[in-house]
Amino acid sequence: MAQTLSLAIVIGNLGADPEIRTGQDGHRVALFRLATDSHRTDTHTGRRVPQTVWHRIVCHNDFLTDLLERRARKGQLVFVRGAYEVRPGTDQGPPEPEIVVSAQDGDVRILTDTGR
Repeated sequence: MAQTLSLAIVIGNLGADPEIRTGQDGHRVALFRLATDSHRTDTHTGRRVPQTVWHRIVCHNDFLTDLLERRARKGQLVFVRGAYEVRPGTDQGPPEPEIVVSAQDGDVRILTDTGR
């Protein structure tokens, strides 16, 4: 069987400071959303219309979670590489895609400084 790959690379701006959660086992996870800008063509006018796409990121890497907690702030430009996954839907909504940065693979880089 041929190998397959699920890989996502996103460069976007943080929508808010990352949320850091700690599980019962002490494992820490960083959750955040990145905004990327694109354009679409309005079917009625034919004009290009700006569009913001939001990406949900889940980081399971302890080192990167610590870095995000210390340095990442709303509005910063961030590079993310991870696996593209779809979380099962709930009663409140449909399945939601997310990019998962695992402890074994993936990367997060803060590309702009907060100026502090």
